[in-house]
Amino acid sequence: MLAYLIESTLILILLLGVYKILLEGEKTWQFNRFFLIGALLFGLTAPLISVDLNIFNSVPRVEYESMMPITLEAEAPALETDQIRNNSDKEIAVSADSEMNLDPVLSGAKTENPISPANILVAVYLLGLGFMGFRFTLGLRTLLSSISEYETIEYKGNKLFLTDQSIAPFTFFTWIFISKKDFEAGEISESILQHELTHARQLHTLDVLFVEVLKVVFWFNPVFYFYKRAIQLNHEFIADEKVISNSKDVAGYQKLILKMVSRSSGLNLSSSFNYPSTKKRFNMMIKQFSPLRSYSKKMLLLPIILATTLMFCTTQENDYPHKITGNNDELYSNVDLYIDRDRADELGIEKRGVGIRFDKSGTPFTGTQEFRYVKNDSLFSETIYVDGLLKSTTAYHEDGSLMGKHEFGYIGEEFKTTKRYNEDGLLVEEWLTPTTEDSLGSIKQWHTNGQLKFEMTFKKGMNYHGLMTMYNEQGEVIEQERYEDGELMEKIK
Repeated sequence: MLAYLIESTLILILLLGVYKILLEGEKTWQFNRFFLIGALLFGLTAPLISVDLNIFNSVPRVEYESMMPITLEAEAPALETDQIRNNSDKEIAVSADSEMNLDPVLSGAKTENPISPANILVAVYLLGLGFMGFRFTLGLRTLLSSISEYETIEYKGNKLFLTDQSIAPFTFFTWIFISKKDFEAGEISESILQHELTHARQLHTLDVLFVEVLKVVFWFNPVFYFYKRAIQLNHEFIADEKVISNSKDVAGYQKLILKMVSRSSGLNLSSSFNYPSTKKRFNMMIKQFSPLRSYSKKMLLLPIILATTLMFCTTQENDYPHKITGNNDELYSNVDLYIDRDRADELGIEKRGVGIRFDKSGTPFTGTQEFRYVKNDSLFSETIYVDGLLKSTTAYHEDGSLMGKHEFGYIGEEFKTTKRYNEDGLLVEEWLTPTTEDSLGSIKQWHTNGQLKFEMTFKKGMNYHGLMTMYNEQGEVIEQERYEDGELMEKIK
């Protein structure tokens, strides 16, 4: 359990950091909403998933293990009849003696202390769980029980509940709660109602309740409190944008927010108009949206999530050399390869991004490794290595048609380039990483017709530098921006 909690927390912190760095400042709020919920689900389930990197079981190992009991039986010395009789008598005597001393109190045996650190921790957890669960249930019950007391009116298909308290407007599912006094005085503007209506129609309460349940179960883990803040802030970005897109009066809307900041927000489980982090909300209202920058950041998420999966969801033997290929009922390979860190250290090979593959003799492998289907001997994949380094890998469908291909390049001992080809053999993506602090890396993507789709350049640390351009299938520039050291300097088109 402790290992699960540690791994889960590390994944959640990592993904929240990725969100803060790459996504929170981008106007991709619907995408951000599902990313945050997905990050929570992934962080909770990933430690429970174990994918063995050695997907091909080694046949010789299985045979050896199955032969061990037979070998031990064959080598066991034969026992004489008298020895067997004597041993049986001893076993009977021991059994009888054991039965006479079953009561640990009468026999003087030590009893286990019920007040152990583990039991104390369980008790503390249950107390916290009970308290948090009670508070959560009480909040829901208080809100639901008071609904019948409020006057209601219809507003664009939703119900407005007029409360007697002087509170800031808030939403719970499709119900919108506002102060009756403010409403009758005309202080609840159309912008405020539009803001709350966005929360109601997009069911932002579901996200909040989901995190609240997690806070109850994992009440001791502060990471869920940070996720709730990020989720609610993103909800406010969504609602703010909806209001501004309709009214265009940014300054007037900001004044309304400032007016409501000091008021109570009503319910901790709701979406409130006066949600804090006002400065972030104001900055986001005037920030210019860059589709190119948002697109490039989304592209970075895939390798990050893949790396996280490999880091936390895969198991691998720690003894070396570790065999990573072999045969099973569906596939067989033409050569067995191994990971051997000890051998790599012996040869003075530094750790590289994709690792070094050795053959049985401990030599860095050079050649082609093939995997084929057992049932029809058709090619499943072929991978080319040079001095143990992965150079390319190609996958095929069962009918022999191309599924896809990746090529990898190196400068010295560092992984630097990758190219991806589609099932038609066309280059669709290329990554070049910077070789020095002053040099530039690049990312390029192509349309299926071979025309360049997207290109950008960057410095180490993924700081955008230079032009970022998007093309249509005819090769025409549809969007273009210029960056310097990560900052957008000019939106050219």
